[in-house]
Amino acid sequence: MHSYIEYGIIFTSFCFWICIDNVKIFNKEKKIINSALFHALISGIGHSIGIICEPRIVFDNHMIVNNISDLYYICPLISFGYGFYDLYIGIKSKRIDNISHGLIFVSNFIYYYLHNIFMCAHYVMITEISSIFLNLRCYKKRWIDLSFIASFFIIRLVIFPMSVGIYLLDPENTERGIAIFGLVTISSLNIYWFYCIVKKALKQIKQETPNNHSE
Repeated sequence: MHSYIEYGIIFTSFCFWICIDNVKIFNKEKKIINSALFHALISGIGHSIGIICEPRIVFDNHMIVNNISDLYYICPLISFGYGFYDLYIGIKSKRIDNISHGLIFVSNFIYYYLHNIFMCAHYVMITEISSIFLNLRCYKKRWIDLSFIASFFIIRLVIFPMSVGIYLLDPENTERGIAIFGLVTISSLNIYWFYCIVKKALKQIKQETPNNHSE
């Protein structure tokens, strides 16, 4: 039975992301979504530190949560609350890929939560590291664009699939069904997004090339 404290953290997280998007933190010209950037920072960095400090939260997540510090459980709960807001943003944008992302996000977290394998969320949410650079691209710096492309490929298309693969190879981790579902759905969406990213980057390079020749 899940506690009311956990429900409270999830609900508070959801409300926090709504509120923070109504606060003027950046200039309007920058078009930065507060919730997306701050969640990427908290989730991407937070989960990564968690995995580095306590690797067993990923590779031995069949263990009872009580064997691990509560800090490693609170971080996924915060991301869980953000998942509902992410789905709301996706629906509001009326974009199929954003809606799909929100549905995959929420459905995976609900399964993790109901089946007491919430530690799985850590190797899913490290993918948010690339979202940090995504939300900074409005500054139009070449190093930010390159960091985004590199981090997206390395983390979402290499490290994430490898982490799931290690989970699947562990005979004590029995939740292989949801792991395969998450791997296929998330990776498919990431491959589509990476295709769009590369396509846009190549188009930008072609547009800049004539200007360079004219100089």
